[in-house]
Amino acid sequence: MWRCLAILVCFSLILVTVTARAEIFATAVVVCAEGASSTAKLAAKEVRRYVYLRTGKLLPMAPAADGQAAIVLKIDTALEPQQYGLKTSRNVLTISGGSDAGVLYGAYDLAGKLGVRFYVHGDVVPDAKIPFAIPQLNETHAPLFKTRGIQPFHDFPEGPDWWNQDDYLAYVSQLAKMRMNFLGLHTYPQGNVGPEPLVWIGLPQDVNLDGTVKSSYWSYWHNTARAGLWGYASMKTSEFTDGAAQLFAEDDHGPDAMKGLMPKPNTPEQCNELFNRVGKQMGRVFVAAKKVGVKTCVGTETPLTIPDALRAHLKQLGKDPGDPKVVRELYDGMFKRIMAVMPADYYWLWTPEDWTWGGNNARQFENTKRDLLTAYGSLKDLGSPMRLATCGWVLGPQHDRAALDAALPKDVAMGCINRMTGNESDEYAFADLHGRSKWCIPWMENDPGLISYQPWAARMRYDAVDAKRLGCDGLLGIHWRTKILAMNIAALADAAWDQSWVPAGHDISPIKPCSGSKNPAPESRAMPIRDFYVDFARAHFGDTVAVEAGELLATYDGKSRDNGGNVNAVSNWVNGPGNLLADPNLAARLAERFAFIAKFAELRPKISGVGNLERFEYWLNTLRVADAQCQLATLRGQINDLMDRVQHEKNSVKKAQSARDALKVRIALTRKWDEMMTAQVAAADTPGELGTIANLEQHNRKQEGYLSGHDAALEIALGQKLPAECTPAMTYTGPARLIVPTVRGSVQKGEELMLKIIAMDRQPVKSVSVRLRPLGGGEWRNLPATHVARAVHQVKLPAASDDFEYNIVAERSDGSKLVWPITAPEINQTIVVEP
Repeated sequence: MWRCLAILVCFSLILVTVTARAEIFATAVVVCAEGASSTAKLAAKEVRRYVYLRTGKLLPMAPAADGQAAIVLKIDTALEPQQYGLKTSRNVLTISGGSDAGVLYGAYDLAGKLGVRFYVHGDVVPDAKIPFAIPQLNETHAPLFKTRGIQPFHDFPEGPDWWNQDDYLAYVSQLAKMRMNFLGLHTYPQGNVGPEPLVWIGLPQDVNLDGTVKSSYWSYWHNTARAGLWGYASMKTSEFTDGAAQLFAEDDHGPDAMKGLMPKPNTPEQCNELFNRVGKQMGRVFVAAKKVGVKTCVGTETPLTIPDALRAHLKQLGKDPGDPKVVRELYDGMFKRIMAVMPADYYWLWTPEDWTWGGNNARQFENTKRDLLTAYGSLKDLGSPMRLATCGWVLGPQHDRAALDAALPKDVAMGCINRMTGNESDEYAFADLHGRSKWCIPWMENDPGLISYQPWAARMRYDAVDAKRLGCDGLLGIHWRTKILAMNIAALADAAWDQSWVPAGHDISPIKPCSGSKNPAPESRAMPIRDFYVDFARAHFGDTVAVEAGELLATYDGKSRDNGGNVNAVSNWVNGPGNLLADPNLAARLAERFAFIAKFAELRPKISGVGNLERFEYWLNTLRVADAQCQLATLRGQINDLMDRVQHEKNSVKKAQSARDALKVRIALTRKWDEMMTAQVAAADTPGELGTIANLEQHNRKQEGYLSGHDAALEIALGQKLPAECTPAMTYTGPARLIVPTVRGSVQKGEELMLKIIAMDRQPVKSVSVRLRPLGGGEWRNLPATHVARAVHQVKLPAASDDFEYNIVAERSDGSKLVWPITAPEINQTIVVEP
């Protein structure tokens, strides 16, 4: 009896304690000090947003009473600027940072502890909600690298050539969430490619005080009307196959900055207009980046390439383009314009690309050195509005990769990407640089494989460890695409803060100066990755398949090599990026590698939650694209062999049989193309995937004639036209879904956010509308979207005054509904209005 009574009393005490704690948490608040900066206030709003998304509870932002549960954000001057701490005392969690950026990092770390995962393309919020409680924490974090970020490369549609202002704004916000703080962009000024419109080159008198230009030259970014460059044929998007045309509202597709100016500007006024549009866009982006602690960088190659039209302009003014004094004037004009229109933090000059492939001579090195010092002098005389840096395909000249260290002042940061499109390890000559910032830039993907799945998270970890051993204080990643690289970017971002996963016995001692010796070639540039992928799978697909899916993905990571040592299994560089291979034995050789896709697909029935399932479908379709590309390469290799027999066979009977066999393969090639494109369209979520579709259509199918290359010869051999089965399908047969290619999570007060919505279905949808309400509750307001063309719709949201959430609903032809995000209305897309 006494024992039962004791148990009852104990249970009652526990119940009272749990109830009391629940009551305490029920009145919890978010506290941000009066007079806090706009960045610190943003951090507080972000805490509130992610607590709401994970728990359904919207915490008020208010002062805390004694004993009240709270999450408090504050500056702690005892911490270094990028350090932050999370410490709980009783029922109060304090997020402290050594700077505004540190406070922001702490807020996002808390969101991560609640289960949210951040990527450049957007957030992943698990389906299942959790109870709200103040977590018990006591930890401090500091980055391993002072500079951490991305180097998205222009020149292909898969990358920032097709990013618009909203894309940049979204991605800059995501960088801060990933605790990254750098965005660097490269510009081809002219040559085999370019000119590109990010960096204008000209004289001081040719730029207005507001940064608009009075004299310029033609430039462009990729658009589907542009012909020839990088092996992309000019092509109307309406000619894209298997429903891909529905993703585009116009035949000539390119970035917003080029609307009305495609394929390239023709008149002097149009040339100026493009530079001015890009300047205005990037000015808005760079200001937004500063608010969240992200440094920005633009630049060209060294020695400075002067566009032909500018050379002519200089000569008209009686100036010699080869005169170093004139080059100095050009740098003055360039920097003056950047200061006025898009205030970057850095300007980097890239060592010549030819130094990677062909080396250099002493004269070329001296010209480069002189050019760098000219640019440095210009910036100094202008009051150092931005810092100079170097970058490039190599760190320095072939006789000594560290040679520029002795030539340049120590406040010039030096960096480079890994050689051989990332196939070589980090540049070991970094160890020979002293007393300056050093930025190591691994390839998070390479352009020969730009149509392919390239999971290299294990290599990102390895290169991050080497970068630390080399004494680098900067860790960046070069890339084009975003969502398909989620694991690579996340692995690199995480490795800039934590490398506790390095296995025992791995050498982590500083790498000694190597005096320009060749980089070592380790057999395996890989670190343990199971923990990373299990966490990745748990966030994306849920607990039910986290371990199985994570382990499967981990087994494939780093296997983007074929048995011949080429870096990409299914594509390579042929006149441009991502050209599908032709190898009759490829499928047999890679059968074991791709077998894991079937095992991955078998996990589908185990997944619960519509968001988990949708994310699973994205990765499954991405893997199916890779498998279909392997099969395509095999079929194209087979038809190549058969048509070779047709050409050289003397026996008419055997020749006719080879032609008939070739026709069967030609038909199979078309059907496999349809299969690949259907899966690719089903996985098209971001500008990067739209660019992949452009590559497949413009480069592979049209320019390289991947399907039709043998058609004329085959028709002659058959003595008849090819049947209709050799023509790819045009209609969409994939799953019905809504796509929002650009997902922003924050806006400025008063901003009217324009949403682009793609409603993919086998029949056009009847209507698309947006439902929005204040964050956390209230009446839904319905806004009808406008149909633009094909499957594309758009809607402008009202001027933002306070945080809100929204979802999108489309009515299908059969009366059923599509929703975005698919978790709505339980989990909607949330928008924070920046303080």
